[in-house]
Amino acid sequence: MITAKACSLSEQSGRSPSERSSRSLSEQLGVALGTVGKANVVLQHAPDLVDPVISGAAG
Repeated sequence: MITAKACSLSEQSGRSPSERSSRSLSEQLGVALGTVGKANVVLQHAPDLVDPVISGAAG
């Protein structure tokens, strides 16, 4: 979730697509691409849940 949020913030700052791709983040951090994808879905469709998920208040 933190990775997806960081990716979203980097998109807003105008970074290049290669710097913000899910695949790139997945490879750099050793996190499964599917996990990054799921986090991106939550980020896009339920942004109000992002901070509770990061803090552990929601699964």
